[in-house]
Amino acid sequence: MQINPFCSDIVKKPREIEVPVPGLNDSQLSEIVDEFEVLLNDDEKRLDHSVFVVSSQAGYGKSHLLGRLFGELNTRATLLYVLPFQDPDSCWKSILLRAVQELKFPDRVLDSKAERSGPSQLETIAHGIVVDLTIQAIQNSPKDANPERIVTALQCQSVEGLRASGQYVKMKRHIPRMASILRSLNIQLNSSIDSWMNVLFILAYEPESSLFQGCEDWLKGGSIDLDEAKRIGIRRNDLIRYDASALEVNDNCRKRLEDLCGLMRPVRPFVFCFDETERYLSRPLGETFALVIQMLTKDFSNHMTVVTANLEPWEKIAVNWQAAQSACLGPPVQLEGINKEQGEKMIDNRLSFWGFGPDELDKMLSGGWLDDLFFETPKQGIRHFLKSCFKRWNDVHGDVSYSDLKSYYETTVERIKSEKRRQVFDRDALRWLVEEAAIGLDGLKVAPYKGQKPYLAVRWEKDGEVRYFGFEDGNHWKRWGAIAQEAERHFNGAEGAQSVFPRTRELCEIPSGNWKISGKLNQAKKSFLHILELDYDTICRAYAARDVFCEAVSGDISYSADETLSFIQKELSDVWELLTGKSTGEPRVSPPTPPGEPPVELIETIKSIVNTEKFMAFSDLFSTIQDAWPEESIVRAGIDAIEEIKQYHAPNMTVLKWL
Repeated sequence: MQINPFCSDIVKKPREIEVPVPGLNDSQLSEIVDEFEVLLNDDEKRLDHSVFVVSSQAGYGKSHLLGRLFGELNTRATLLYVLPFQDPDSCWKSILLRAVQELKFPDRVLDSKAERSGPSQLETIAHGIVVDLTIQAIQNSPKDANPERIVTALQCQSVEGLRASGQYVKMKRHIPRMASILRSLNIQLNSSIDSWMNVLFILAYEPESSLFQGCEDWLKGGSIDLDEAKRIGIRRNDLIRYDASALEVNDNCRKRLEDLCGLMRPVRPFVFCFDETERYLSRPLGETFALVIQMLTKDFSNHMTVVTANLEPWEKIAVNWQAAQSACLGPPVQLEGINKEQGEKMIDNRLSFWGFGPDELDKMLSGGWLDDLFFETPKQGIRHFLKSCFKRWNDVHGDVSYSDLKSYYETTVERIKSEKRRQVFDRDALRWLVEEAAIGLDGLKVAPYKGQKPYLAVRWEKDGEVRYFGFEDGNHWKRWGAIAQEAERHFNGAEGAQSVFPRTRELCEIPSGNWKISGKLNQAKKSFLHILELDYDTICRAYAARDVFCEAVSGDISYSADETLSFIQKELSDVWELLTGKSTGEPRVSPPTPPGEPPVELIETIKSIVNTEKFMAFSDLFSTIQDAWPEESIVRAGIDAIEEIKQYHAPNMTVLKWL
């Protein structure tokens, strides 16, 4: 297996970064951590500004710095990495959805074993809120015998321990006293404490409950069935109508996130990290982003917000900010470039990681190459430096990897295939695919759509045929009934339009078998309503396309946004046919089955092979076991279940490393 150790020069996941080089942006990291300490020491748990991290150009390590911040605040904060929203009218819905998905990451950062086996951030914060309020309720109640003993026992309990013992059930009797406790702490909620606590109990301790999905849907600001809400214990006033407008849904999501921050105040803060802000260049997005940061800073408690930006695009974004909104950003934390000594250490770190010895370092540095590189520019951007190292390695060893756009895109597809948490419903990525990536396709007219009802968002027209697209991840039967009615109205109108709703594999099948309107929905699906269940390969390719496009917009890769979009449109030709129903008649009706738990035999087989090889390409592993295990997604799920295997992505390959 040949690999260039310097092929990766963009941080994709702040929870998994390489070993930092001593001295490189250390003071900047300390400055941000100091802001966090100020937040912790404030009685109201408020900062009067957001942390603003700026680099002179792309490639100075903003995302890497966020990864280091995640490591520094490990278990001291709930960490949320927030990528750009696509639609201003649903900004809070996108942010909340992203937050809930981030909460499913492990509570411990940069710990490969805990990454797969430890409790999630969601479980940890739900447990933390429940235990903290229960303890305060016990301490304020004269009826509890031996309160000190009970409190001490609760303080020592983990989420797994309470779940296994079932003792959490007894804690529910303290819910009625929790409202007064919150009032005494000056914590005001938009939804009742009864609803919140009943949801949090299930999220923390009953992951196998039939009500768990309903709790998660409510947490994401969605509508749920009234009967299900009663079984959970959610009050009717805390439910949003199934036919609520897009603005009502968006505002409900904002309130849900604000409540969550407030509830966490006695436990620990949130840290919101807004990265890739170059996507907010348009006026509507820029103005909405400004409003989001202003509301987070002024209205939300118990959080630190970090905004990253490259200087040149930010100057264009800032034009759309009002003076009061710009004042919500703190003094810029300016990132520095890498110097020669730090560069040599980074080279050594990369070579050591990939198992190369000192002789390879000598080859890289021979002939005064590093001195020449830094002669005219004593400090330079980290990505620029790594690209120079990439070229130097190929000069020394011959070209062992490729860096064209197709290769880079395929590498990104491979990365997403190895990240199970990325293969879930992403409203912004799907809307980008339909609304932005499709612009310019032959004969296709694309436009945003705002109709009488909030269910349809984008309109396509080609050769007299019209299709509307909506983006729904919920499973409320009344909402889907209303969607079907709206789709039928468009079908029976002058346009004779079809309506398409792309969904991903982890979502519930629509309709559910026990719905009253199942027959009506199934008839609609045969005619004008297409609930398009995207398969594993399509999801990964579509999401990779957006990632690569965003990197082009941000200046992270050496291709313009226009040429990247042109490439993507050709690369996804079969996806366009799928979305227009022209690939195999009409979009599929039944969803593909998501990979379940990988078989023990498969896991043991993978362990044996990778442990023996230590380093190997995924393609080599897959070809070795493909006869017995032909489904790629199942094999990847098997790899994901093995704590001792870490995955890394190079051009044209995913590399498996035994830890």
